[in-house]
Amino acid sequence: EAESAYKEVVARDRICLHDGDIKADSVYEGHYYLSASNKAKPRVVDLAGKDVVEDTGLIYGGCYVRAVLNLWAMDEKKFGGKRICASLIGVQFVKDGDAFGGSRATDDDFENLSVDDASDTDVSDLL
Repeated sequence: EAESAYKEVVARDRICLHDGDIKADSVYEGHYYLSASNKAKPRVVDLAGKDVVEDTGLIYGGCYVRAVLNLWAMDEKKFGGKRICASLIGVQFVKDGDAFGGSRATDDDFENLSVDDASDTDVSDLL
């Protein structure tokens, strides 16, 4: 029973692990990729294991990470029947990689737009 259920979810692409060779974007070729989500914000830590509290751009599509996942199977008609799902619980940055879809902005791409007294500054002056 379990083997036939597994074959069914794979055949219907109702599994969180996907073959990158069948994805339209060539960056996935020769690789597998995993779809995972979570309504709660996952824990994000740097290489030293310290929490990254604000979005610093440390984690991006294409970087190397260690991920903590919660995998589960379900059979709910309202969600498309049988499937194997994943929730992303946490991510640890390991090293930089080639960003998917191009490059990432660097500090050199932005100038400092902060002002000493924001009440005297018209936002249109900053654009």
